[in-house]
Amino acid sequence: MVEGGTEEECVLREAGMAGTAPADAADLIAYWRWNGHLIRYRLWRGGGGTPLVCVHGFAASSAQWGRLVRALRRAGDVSQPVDASRDASPDVYALDMLGFGHSESPALSYTQHLWEALVVDFCLEVAGAA
Repeated sequence: MVEGGTEEECVLREAGMAGTAPADAADLIAYWRWNGHLIRYRLWRGGGGTPLVCVHGFAASSAQWGRLVRALRRAGDVSQPVDASRDASPDVYALDMLGFGHSESPALSYTQHLWEALVVDFCLEVAGAA
């Protein structure tokens, strides 16, 4: 990813700036270009392991995953703040599917095959799946 560069990979916000981000805010919100359309995604950085990709349901967006990620990061000690430097949990990605959230909404026929291809390509190109 090219930080702050191209249209499709433009970094909108880095969380944790002067304490202004909510506790469940993503570390990074960015865009990725897929088949000519901008797809927004969120990334919560972890400390290692296989990345986890969260896919929302119908009429939802990536925003719904923040509390779950926070709970996963804290699983065991809710009194301690999240510290990615000592976190052994994986990076967590959440994307806004085409037509939802802040991703583009082109005039297309939205099918399970379209969304399946989107998720597969996202895992390969952005999340680094092998």
